[in-house]
Amino acid sequence: MLTGKKEGPVYDPIQSSATGVRASGTAGVLYDKVKKTPPCVTGRKERHMKKKLVLMRHGQTVFNQRKRIQGWVDSPLTPLGIEQAKFSAAYINGLDFTIDHAFSSTSERACDTLELVTNLPYERKKGLKEWNFGILDGEPEYLNPPLDQYDSFFKANGGESRENLISRMNATLTGIMMQESVQNALVVSHGGAIRNFQRFWHPEDKDLIPDRLYNCAVLLFDFDTDTNRFTLTDVFNPNYQGS
Repeated sequence: MLTGKKEGPVYDPIQSSATGVRASGTAGVLYDKVKKTPPCVTGRKERHMKKKLVLMRHGQTVFNQRKRIQGWVDSPLTPLGIEQAKFSAAYINGLDFTIDHAFSSTSERACDTLELVTNLPYERKKGLKEWNFGILDGEPEYLNPPLDQYDSFFKANGGESRENLISRMNATLTGIMMQESVQNALVVSHGGAIRNFQRFWHPEDKDLIPDRLYNCAVLLFDFDTDTNRFTLTDVFNPNYQGS
């Protein structure tokens, strides 16, 4: 079981040595479906809780190595991907709280990453899968359009809209964090899915993640049970390429 330590390794996002990127701020809500109506005033004191979400990207895969669009198709972790998972596990083990529940995308690459990080039993959830890129899944990355055209391009080619991706990620992660038994959850998902979820709650992210979200990056969020809001508090984004 993962146990939190007050002092642990902190790493540089670029050089894989020590630094933590601290985040603050609040997030905007884009879609009505993820808003939460404030509780009615009943004269009764409402219970207020903040929980911790540890959201992690999977390790490098064969398709990552071969520069293939992955989406809903799968490929196994490479030896480097296994090392990356173990490297990020050291950061997670150094957190100052104890993870009590674990969840993963149904994709094998995410499950295999999670099993390298913790011995906790875990639940697989389809809502945590990568963006569905339609007929582009499995194709070379050079076929990707510019980032600002992703939404229309993939929808036109049988894929998923950005709105649907964000909606299902929000619904799945909110459902996890609202479980009474969950206080601090470890969740393994995918680069596109995590990035869009993160930008939804924290759009001004250039100082936090100036480049891309690397394999086995870890994002820490506080979750407020009164408002169903996620607040990004820390980013661990090592470009780990082996020792």
